[in-house]
Amino acid sequence: MKNVKSNEYFFQGHFPGYPIVPGVLILESILQTACILIRKSICITNKEKLFYFSSIYYAKFKKKIFPGDNIKICVSIIAIRKNVTRFQGIASVNNIVACDTKMSFMYNS
Repeated sequence: MKNVKSNEYFFQGHFPGYPIVPGVLILESILQTACILIRKSICITNKEKLFYFSSIYYAKFKKKIFPGDNIKICVSIIAIRKNVTRFQGIASVNNIVACDTKMSFMYNS
């Protein structure tokens, strides 16, 4: 969960007079949530492991996210092959999907 505050730094330029959360930050939030999930799921305790964004298969933005909104991020793992994880992520506000995506990331072995 993320409570979007009106004084977030990115609202200064995105967009003046009509602030919305940039799509790239929504995708990044989903990706980071998936990285935490995989780290916990397969018990990666090595803090030296780095996670790298590798692919966006698709991303659909269905609702704008505004200051004052509470974003709920849910991710589910689709596949794990060696050091690559493919997952689906959804960011929603008040149970309405704002962003739906499938992405993957890698981590160093």
